[in-house]
Amino acid sequence: MSDAREEKDWQGRKQGQGGRKSRSVSSPGEEIGQMHYSTENYTTALEYFSRALGSPDISSYPDRFRILLRMSDCHRKKGHYVEARQYLEKARSLLDDAVVDEDCGKIEYREAYILLAQGNYDDALRIGFSAYRRLKHSDEHGEVADIQLLLANCYHRLGLSSEAEDFFMDALSSYRRIEDRIGIAYVYNNLGLLHKNACRWNRAIASLSKSHELAKTLGLTQHLIRVQLNLGVVYSKLRRFPDALSAFVNAANMAERFGDKSKLTKAILMQGRTYIQCSDYAKAEKCIVRAQAMANDLGYGRESALADEYLGELMMARGLYHEALVNFNNGLRKARKIAPEGDVTAELLARLASAHYHLNNPKKALLLIDEGLEVANNCGEFYEIGFLYRTKGLCHGKIGDLKQAISNLTTSIEMFDKFGNPYGKTQSEQLLSKSYIRVRTEAGLLKAKQILSDSIVGSSKLDDSQGQIVSQVLLACVEQRLGNLDDALLAIYEADRLAEEEQNPKFRRFLGAMRARVEAKMASATTRVIDQFSIFGDIQTGARSREKLVEGLKSTLKIILDKVEADSGFIAIPAPSGGRLEVACTEKMSQKDARLILGSNSVPRSANQNQRGLTIMDSLRDPELRKLSDRLSFDLSTLVFQNLGFEGESLGILCIHQERPSSSSPLEQEALNFVAAYSSLLSLSVYELIRNEKRDRLKPKRQAKGFETIVTENQGMLKLLNLAERVAHSDATVLLQGETGTGKGLIAYAVHLLSERRNRKFIHVNCAAMPEALLESELFGHVRGAFTGAIAEKEGLLRQAHGGTIFLDEIGKTSLAMQGKLLQFLDTGKVRKVGSNDFVPVDVRVICASKTDLMAMCNEGRFLEDFFYRINDFPLTVPPLRDRKEDIPLLVCHYLNKFSSDMGKSVGPFSDEGMERLMSYRWPGNVRELEKVVKRAIILAESGEGLDLHHLPPEVAREGNGGDRQAGQRLTLRDRIEQVEKEAILTALERCNWNRSQAAIELGISYPNLLSKIKRYGFNGC
Repeated sequence: MSDAREEKDWQGRKQGQGGRKSRSVSSPGEEIGQMHYSTENYTTALEYFSRALGSPDISSYPDRFRILLRMSDCHRKKGHYVEARQYLEKARSLLDDAVVDEDCGKIEYREAYILLAQGNYDDALRIGFSAYRRLKHSDEHGEVADIQLLLANCYHRLGLSSEAEDFFMDALSSYRRIEDRIGIAYVYNNLGLLHKNACRWNRAIASLSKSHELAKTLGLTQHLIRVQLNLGVVYSKLRRFPDALSAFVNAANMAERFGDKSKLTKAILMQGRTYIQCSDYAKAEKCIVRAQAMANDLGYGRESALADEYLGELMMARGLYHEALVNFNNGLRKARKIAPEGDVTAELLARLASAHYHLNNPKKALLLIDEGLEVANNCGEFYEIGFLYRTKGLCHGKIGDLKQAISNLTTSIEMFDKFGNPYGKTQSEQLLSKSYIRVRTEAGLLKAKQILSDSIVGSSKLDDSQGQIVSQVLLACVEQRLGNLDDALLAIYEADRLAEEEQNPKFRRFLGAMRARVEAKMASATTRVIDQFSIFGDIQTGARSREKLVEGLKSTLKIILDKVEADSGFIAIPAPSGGRLEVACTEKMSQKDARLILGSNSVPRSANQNQRGLTIMDSLRDPELRKLSDRLSFDLSTLVFQNLGFEGESLGILCIHQERPSSSSPLEQEALNFVAAYSSLLSLSVYELIRNEKRDRLKPKRQAKGFETIVTENQGMLKLLNLAERVAHSDATVLLQGETGTGKGLIAYAVHLLSERRNRKFIHVNCAAMPEALLESELFGHVRGAFTGAIAEKEGLLRQAHGGTIFLDEIGKTSLAMQGKLLQFLDTGKVRKVGSNDFVPVDVRVICASKTDLMAMCNEGRFLEDFFYRINDFPLTVPPLRDRKEDIPLLVCHYLNKFSSDMGKSVGPFSDEGMERLMSYRWPGNVRELEKVVKRAIILAESGEGLDLHHLPPEVAREGNGGDRQAGQRLTLRDRIEQVEKEAILTALERCNWNRSQAAIELGISYPNLLSKIKRYGFNGC
């Protein structure tokens, strides 16, 4: 006799009860059938039970009753519920009034189990309790344990998890008391399901694994099928889809082999659901439709409802939301009939709400969600709670209630975290970040950034590449909105790396397009900055030329009007002879109208006095403006006057006209701040012009026009400027050499201004800032289709500079191939676009600059010797700042005046000790470094305060070139290392003109590492 037979032999010893005391006979056929039953070989067991029932030896009531019950059990275990009921009725027909409760209880227990299998939980519970009352005080301990297991399953299906767990533990104790290991295996299986519904994944797998091991040991094939099904469900919840499919396929094969239609239906149904999650929709539909037909034919109510649910999920995955709605409604109707507070009802309410959300019925979805939350909480289906709160958040977001959307999505994340669904948590974090993005505030964007960073960490722990990609893409969007284009690009690079590893071409195409947009924004931002700096340069250059200053003022006025969305305006400054104001420039306003406004009493008195401020006047409220409006060529609405002044001197007025309803504010605070900031720049420029005009009237000019912005008294520098002035009148190629920050760009521009080409374009190209392919396209242009991304023909910078000057900065950073192409251009005076065969003549003056020794590079083979001699027509070497110490006080004074005015601070000069340190410092960054040091000192100083040592950076404040030894001794090793690292990075960035990619290569560190260090040390490059 097998171990399994020994475990279940108590079932073979069950005797008739009550008044029937006839002796029980067990035939050999029944014993063999019982052995097959114990090993769950129900088909063979039925054959032997049938023979035993027909045997002449089996004639007494107890024997026939026992065999009929066992034959009913065999049919029930195989899912043949009609046949199972038929044998129970035959057993019931043997009963009479003399039969005691125990035999009635045995029949009722089996009837309840059939009802449970068919999804009729309430009736199963009612009849099961009747059987329990009849048997609980009997000696039929095995039957009692079976009934306890039945009652636990009824409570579980009805969503009463606490009562279910109590009866499961009672059944486990009963089976252990009678040493029934088969019953123990059954209880562990059901406990695994209970833990699964409560999202206690580790406990679920542990319980199911114990049941699985017992079933293997005892040879319980049917039970193995059941456990495989349940393990598959847990694996599916944990998104271990290959493991889940393997479990379901094994369960289906075993169920089909043993003729168990109930478990076969469940296994096929779960295969279909898993195929949906794997996006294999064709296989999913085939499995679910087959399972649904089997469930309907055999009367499996729960499986029929689940089939409708899974078909709805399939329709949702295909985007067929109306069809999904039909399936979900069918399933919900069946689920409510079976168990209105059960787990299937909770699932279908969640799915139905999601379908209504996608069909743009958020209010209907919210009603279903509230009902679903109540059912899920009551029945312990905690897995669905996170999904319900997620859909609730999405619905509130759709109706515009972002506060509630954020609250519910946050709760969804908490529920997923609490009940062990990290994948659901990641998806809710992504949706929550989108809601914070919709808030459209910096605080919201920063919150979204934090959430996405957590999401990326969580996805990486789960090895969820797709989740990481989505979070990185959202993070890139957030960084773009925050203006962190470098960080956005890093997020896109990381997402692209993951997509490449996953071999996902669809994602990679999308990321490629996104990267192109970000790079275009970076280029556009750089162009805007360059344009604004160009305007600043025009204004500053115009400080010595009224004509040039007026050009700069006009460009600045256009920027201001665009920024504040105004309609027109003008700027008035003192006349050359001094005294009265005159209109210097207008934008979208005639000179006549501007003069009328300027000469009227509408101009605030403060504009003509030594005061600075902003005045807003409305024509509907001001009688003077109403009178003026009749004389103007346009309808006057609102005028904004910004005074220009510096050091107590009135320098003019900026006037902005804006068509705006009187009920709305004419300018936002941000716009007012913008106007105030630009007015400071304008005031300083006009102040310098007036001062220079006064000085020029008293003494003749000392320098040639073009060198106004170069501050120097150094003889070597003056000699160099004299040479530059002479060569400016020729077309000779000039090569400027010198350390970074010495002013090579200013000299190049001065040469252009002094040449006959001054009225044509001056184009500055930083050769180190662009890769070779891009540099060639930028300089020579390209035809459409010349390379990937060349969607339109482009005019090269050389052709754009026709008739003017092009300044090739950092020429030493170009490749040998590029040097050869530039040499050909210099020799022939012709350019050929990339992808074209035609050469076009170009007349352009070339000025080159390099901070490296080009002759040494020629000797090392890194620079073409022919090209070197071709650009070396007229070499000029700009001396470093340490070789012209006498210029340091002049430059300090110049920058003090400039930045004090820009920042609206009145800051005193440097102390003697501070100036001494400035004079003794070596200035590796030259004039550019000095400019930043002075600017930093002004930022640190309070208004009215003088500047001293503590306003200087540590490296400058150290005594002499060797540094303060005592201060150095106080630094820790970590501080010294950070100081050296900081100086090395800053030097490299300045040497590379703040080209981060080039600086990273030069420093020998990765690009992301350099970006993190730039953030850490607070560098703000140009």
